[in-house]
Amino acid sequence: VRQSRYRERFDRPILIMGTPRSGSTLLYETFEQAPGLYSTGNESHGIIESVRGLAPSEKGWASNRLDAGDATPERAEDLAARFYHSLRDRDGNLANGRVRMLEKTPKNAVRVPFFDAVWTDAIFIYLYRDVRETLDPQLRGARLSEHAAAFADHLVEGVEQHREAIDTVISERAPAF
Repeated sequence: VRQSRYRERFDRPILIMGTPRSGSTLLYETFEQAPGLYSTGNESHGIIESVRGLAPSEKGWASNRLDAGDATPERAEDLAARFYHSLRDRDGNLANGRVRMLEKTPKNAVRVPFFDAVWTDAIFIYLYRDVRETLDPQLRGARLSEHAAAFADHLVEGVEQHREAIDTVISERAPAF
C-alpha cells in the first residue's frame, strides 16, 4: 500500500507575510471567507515547530528562520500532513482531496526560502508597512532610552533584510506585465 503523499494534496498555497500590525490579519480573515480556501483558523506556530528539526530550540537558535536546506523530504511531508489534518474551509469542513491552503503566521516572514522549497507553487503575499509606524508609542517617543533606540534600529534592519529575501522569491515568480 502506497503511503499518502500530503504535499501533493496542496494546490498553490497562499502564504501571507507581514510584520505585526501591517494589516495581515485583516487580509487573512477576509480571504478566509472565500470559497475553496482552507486554513487552520489560527497562526500555525505549533504546527510548524512540532515538526522534528524545525523548532528554534532544536537548532540552539533564538530565531525562527528556516531556509531551503531545512525542507528535507521527510520534514516537508510531515509538515504537509500536520497542516492538512488541521485545515477547515469557511464552513468548518475538513480538507478532502486537493486543497488551496491559506496561511498567515508572522514568523513565516523569516521562513520564505523554506516554504518556497516545500511548496514550489506557493504564492507569497507580502504586506509592507514601515515598521517604525507600528512600534509601540513608548518606543517611538522623543525620549527613547539607549536600549530601546538600539532595539528599534535592530528591528528595522531585520525587517529590511527579510523584505529583501521575500522580494527575491516574489520577483522570481511574479508574472510579467
